[in-house]
Amino acid sequence: MSDGSGNGSDSKNNESEDLGCPPTGHLGVRFVPETPDGESILDAEAEGFTDVVSLATALSKASSEYDKLNQSERSERVYLTNVTGEGVANESTEITDKIGYEEETY
Repeated sequence: MSDGSGNGSDSKNNESEDLGCPPTGHLGVRFVPETPDGESILDAEAEGFTDVVSLATALSKASSEYDKLNQSERSERVYLTNVTGEGVANESTEITDKIGYEEETY
């Protein structure tokens, strides 16, 4: 939003609109060898994660990448995959409803 001063302070907020670029989102999946204390492991299908295309895509890609890990890699945190693009941005509300925003979900 503009502050009315005309000094361009709103340029960062409207950068994607000014360039005519579609919004983009990012969704990453990591493998963790142990679930932190107090965290529950959720069932993606039972929780409806697979009903959201971007989440289903990320989980499917992560599963394929996990299958490629050797035993030593399965003993540490490993970044498996990410899904980016307009589709993730378009589904941001559904994603946030399922897993939160900038939160780790197990």
